[in-house]
Amino acid sequence: MLLLLGNILVAQSQVYITFPNTSIFTISGNSSYQFDHPECCTPPSLAWINENITISTDNDIDESSLHVSSNGYGFQAYADFYSPSQFYINVECDQDSSLNSGMITFSFVSAKQKYKFSYWFQCGARKIVFTFDWSMILLIFSSCFLLIIMGRFTRILSLKITVQSFEFMMAAQPEKKGMVLYYQGFKVSYWYMILYLFGLFLYYVFLLFIKNSGVLDMTVSLIVCSLFGFLFVDEFLCWLSATFKLKYKLFWIIRVCDILSLSIIITLVVLYTVLNKQWYFSCIFAFLMMGASLKLFKFTSLRSASFLLVLCIIFDLLFYLFINLERYQSFNAYILIVANYPFLVEFPLFQYSYLRTCCWLSILDLILPGMVIAYLNRFDRNRNSNVYTMISILGLFFGTLTWILVQAAVTNIQFPQSIFVFPYLVGGVLIWAQKQGDLNVLWEGTFYDKFLYDPFYEEKFIQENELKGELFKELFI
Repeated sequence: MLLLLGNILVAQSQVYITFPNTSIFTISGNSSYQFDHPECCTPPSLAWINENITISTDNDIDESSLHVSSNGYGFQAYADFYSPSQFYINVECDQDSSLNSGMITFSFVSAKQKYKFSYWFQCGARKIVFTFDWSMILLIFSSCFLLIIMGRFTRILSLKITVQSFEFMMAAQPEKKGMVLYYQGFKVSYWYMILYLFGLFLYYVFLLFIKNSGVLDMTVSLIVCSLFGFLFVDEFLCWLSATFKLKYKLFWIIRVCDILSLSIIITLVVLYTVLNKQWYFSCIFAFLMMGASLKLFKFTSLRSASFLLVLCIIFDLLFYLFINLERYQSFNAYILIVANYPFLVEFPLFQYSYLRTCCWLSILDLILPGMVIAYLNRFDRNRNSNVYTMISILGLFFGTLTWILVQAAVTNIQFPQSIFVFPYLVGGVLIWAQKQGDLNVLWEGTFYDKFLYDPFYEEKFIQENELKGELFKELFI
């Protein structure tokens, strides 16, 4: 059944849509989707119409209130009145364009009530699905820029622990039991990879075969994002504590920075929920989670990193192909329909596509490259160099650019970002390392990593920062 979806403030009269074949549908009672929140990236389930339509009401329409707008390519829409209670929307298609498609919205006032409806129009019978929008460029390169910055600042400054018997969990290696050191996260071993891939498999199964459970899914997602977000905000405030003394203890182990971090995260969760999952709050949570993950999880060899990247490519490729070929659905739209959670970096499309109002990136496609860049950055800094970090950044750039070009050229199927980015990211590093004779050390991770293995390095780093902070206050405050 073909439905035209709309938003009625107070429905006191019926509104009908008539097609040229005299089919008539009542549309005023259908409020299954309200396109009032374009900032929310969950795609609208709009009707698809490829012919001019006539709208009629039980009461006269205020002609001055009638407004028609469109968001799309290759057509112009305008309205003309048949009678005081009836008008038609005429669409003129550009014959020189092959992308004659877009969303049409019309609104009017009848019997002192406002009516607003939207539908998807297309010239011709073949449905056109856009796989590229210029907003993707802005989203991808801004995300990669933040990723590069976060990959260079992966020290943990907020967590001190007393080492007992959990050395196998830690990236840093203590000299003796019972000593206190700054915790530097988890070493990504093969056991962690198995757990990660098992979790990724369960996530894919959930997306494919389990219906969205609404409140439960969103609650779990917000709890996970809040925990990671709290850690990252706390880290940032501890970095500022060199100047503002935010690590002052209030009671027990609770510090000023902890209270501020908790307040910020609670505020973000409330705003995200109350404002209907606005895309910019989703981006904030995703970037916070990305930053915290880069601090918590660390590769200690390029071999383990490459092994995990290859497995992720296989998982992603199988999942994308299943959605595109088996479900006959756009992967980009599918994810936003079933899993529009704050694990996605989102940005509104400049021109809407059918069943899509936003482009997005999964933080998993950003975290893993970020962990590789962080590992190479530590390798470079231990050698007073920057070459491998720059090669990986260039690989990330060219891999992302290749993915964008493929997305723009191939419109009938979509490919995961990982199959382009991951080979570029690691391939250039391996080639250069082989040429320079560093391949074995870099591949096995046999170099001495003072940023992880020196238990007193963070203490010295923080003391130097605090000294700089005192000098800053004396000079400028």
